[in-house]
Amino acid sequence: MDEVLALVDGVLREAGLGRAGVRSLGTLDARAAEPGLVAAAAVLGVPLRGFTAGELAAVPVPHPSELPLAATGTASVAEAAEPCCSYRNGNPRA
Repeated sequence: MDEVLALVDGVLREAGLGRAGVRSLGTLDARAAEPGLVAAAAVLGVPLRGFTAGELAAVPVPHPSELPLAATGTASVAEAAEPCCSYRNGNPRA
């Protein structure tokens, strides 16, 4: 949980945002039950949303990687999960 929260806080800090702006956390559906992710979502008071590799692979991302592609079937998890979460949160991106 601490590692997940540190990563979230780092991204938020870079964007000039605080935790209050987080509406959900997203990940690969196969990892949505991992204790660290579940606990981090609970600390943030937001839902943890799981997406299939196919859903994530359908999202164009600026930094695709062969490593997650080989391991999970999608070239991005974090970058692809953000627009998926936004859509499920009722804020479809243009």
